[in-house]
Amino acid sequence: MGLEEIRKGKEEAKNRKPAYGLRRIGLKRQEKIKEFDELQDKDDEFLRGLWDALKPEERICYETGEPLGGKYLKIFAHHVLEKKDYPQFRYEPWNIRWVSRKTHRNVHDDIDRCPKLKALTAQLINQWVT
Repeated sequence: MGLEEIRKGKEEAKNRKPAYGLRRIGLKRQEKIKEFDELQDKDDEFLRGLWDALKPEERICYETGEPLGGKYLKIFAHHVLEKKDYPQFRYEPWNIRWVSRKTHRNVHDDIDRCPKLKALTAQLINQWVT
């Protein structure tokens, strides 16, 4: 690379059009984001209602029996029949089990680590899907 090429590169860099802010989000994408946000709000309202209806002694992990505490966290709610596979059961109270963070991670990583939830999943599939 010669001296002239370096000078030419520096000159081009000075003359480049500056970038202005973030890229515009398309209308379709904006609509999908809005729908997703509304769905999340609806989910949160539904799950919070179920949580508030529980007595303090009922706020325990379905799998391990450990207490979940008094504060509602969305991570505690597990859809036994997953939302993405069975969207029609998304807002069914019988499809929700309260689990600890660790159990929730385990059940999604490898359901064999959670025998109670695995058995319940099979039972609900037999009852509602087949």
